[in-house]
Amino acid sequence: MQRIDTGRWDAFFKVQAKYAHHWQSPVTTLRAARFAFTTKAPALVSARPAQTLFVALVVVFCVAAVVVRRRRATRTDALIAIWAVITWVLPHAETGVSLYRSEAALLPIALLLPRLPRPLALLFAATAVALAVPMAKLFLTGRLQ
Repeated sequence: MQRIDTGRWDAFFKVQAKYAHHWQSPVTTLRAARFAFTTKAPALVSARPAQTLFVALVVVFCVAAVVVRRRRATRTDALIAIWAVITWVLPHAETGVSLYRSEAALLPIALLLPRLPRPLALLFAATAVALAVPMAKLFLTGRLQ
């Protein structure tokens, strides 16, 4: 489609190069998500990396639950798991991309939470609520980029 519309098969990559985006290992992005505490609003400073690590854990555990329970998993479960891995990995494989935006696209993975053990699902739900407040503060004060 890009070749037909623009005359170049690599049009997407050419545009992204203008923004200094390039491919990298997804693990590099996760390593960069450190808990940096300061004396000024420590909860806000650590909210972004905490969200990135939290989302990584949710994706890993939900996908693992589908893989482990593959005989009882539905096709919808399998499709959501495949989609979640692709949706989560691709933004982490580029530099300069706002991760919190791409992490928001993973909301449908919540459909897999009932496949997890109940205590783990409750822990994930409570953590999501706890992260929502500082993330909202960052967004509403214009400090989330």
